[in-house]
Amino acid sequence: MSRENTDNNQDRRRILLLAQGRGGSGKTMMLVNLIERARRAGRDVRVADLDRTNQSTSHYFADAVTADDASDNTLLTTAEEFVDDLVQNRISGVIDLGGGDLIGPRILHDLDIVTFLGTHGFDVTVLFTLGSDADYLAPYRRLQAMGALEHVNVIFVLNEALADESTKGRAGFKDLLEHPDILQALEAGAEIVLMETLRGARILAENRFLFRDAAEGRPAPNGAVLRLIRANHVRKWLKSLEAQFEDFEEKLP
Repeated sequence: MSRENTDNNQDRRRILLLAQGRGGSGKTMMLVNLIERARRAGRDVRVADLDRTNQSTSHYFADAVTADDASDNTLLTTAEEFVDDLVQNRISGVIDLGGGDLIGPRILHDLDIVTFLGTHGFDVTVLFTLGSDADYLAPYRRLQAMGALEHVNVIFVLNEALADESTKGRAGFKDLLEHPDILQALEAGAEIVLMETLRGARILAENRFLFRDAAEGRPAPNGAVLRLIRANHVRKWLKSLEAQFEDFEEKLP
């Protein structure tokens, strides 16, 4: 993958990003985008796919760390080794977690990762991918109730593909955005990203396209090439996200 040095990576604070979201909530789309984005900018970002029910992020990145089995002890040990590696090498990292899986809270709480990483100059960001139904907030509520989100950056990703089809943009999330949990999180400094519906997303996923490869006309690993009009859709999709990331760039890997 080609990389473009677009920022001063030596001065950039290291980030551990953990992502939780129900199956089909768009978590893989957002993570693949963020990992590819960071690496294309010349930043070393390591990946761990610890979603024990649906490992999909690791299908895009051959160097992703995975656990030898799905037991809690193995997942916790893998997470511990992964975080230790980040600190020793001064590298940001991304951990993909299952939406309803309790291993996420255990990683944050039992391993005391936020405090540990803070002493080594790292910040922790937790990303939640959401549909318009308040049930998607369950992983956030669980971590919040445990006090595991103190001193943590929170990002909510609104997946427009899971909103009311009769509306566009944030209007499809009106009730969710007025939910007490969201309002409280925003008051505490949480960020919100609208991930617009991407036409042809299924084709991209089936062929394991990286988004910038698709946007720039490069083939997928299996040799598939995206139609020009669909490549243009990807470019517009990336541009929309990039404009939103500018507001909280320091919270991303």
